[in-house]
Amino acid sequence: MIVAFIGKPGAGKDTVCRVLSQKNNWKLIVTGDLLRKEIEKGTPLGKIIAPILAKGEIVKDEIVAEIIYNALKTKTSEVVLLNGYPRTVNQAKILEEKFNQKIDMVIEIVVSDKTVFERLTLRRYCPKCGKIYNLKFLPPKKDELCDNCGEKLIQRNDDKEEVVKYRLKRFYDEIEQIREFYKKRNAFFEINGERKIEEVVKEIENLIISKVIIHK
Repeated sequence: MIVAFIGKPGAGKDTVCRVLSQKNNWKLIVTGDLLRKEIEKGTPLGKIIAPILAKGEIVKDEIVAEIIYNALKTKTSEVVLLNGYPRTVNQAKILEEKFNQKIDMVIEIVVSDKTVFERLTLRRYCPKCGKIYNLKFLPPKKDELCDNCGEKLIQRNDDKEEVVKYRLKRFYDEIEQIREFYKKRNAFFEINGERKIEEVVKEIENLIISKVIIHK
């Protein structure tokens, strides 16, 4: 069974998917990771993708669908988690119609725009050891300095306010069609992401397991 996760940037998709995958031994497919691996390996698809990403442009839906399909071919668990796909209805249709891979569930982790800005624009990370902080929720002991190594914390470009605003706009431009497409199939579910991560994970885990039983 293929379960796709969608949501605003900063909704917690990465953390939720990672915890679910590790806890249940479910296969996790992250679109961004797959694109980077294609480039690192120097595959034919990677050579097409590299200049597109270097320019900050969007990779064509057909190419992304093919990469997702290649990853799905090696299913190693009864549940596969898709993080970052599909972003558009067209992507979903290509995966289904061209590659015969149907997404069984789409779960949106719902958070407010205010939460997104608090989680992302206040996020900092250590360039030396990689530890991540949030100036409001998980601040360093000393002002803007890493607790582990004392390195000056920095803000990623993706977390800057103007970039977050742009990412949110893209989300709103794309999300409604995805919602309606899967609601018509009774395959769309919304989960409140404003709670503790343990609570969010538990609710999603129970939902997926209940659907796996029906799916069988």
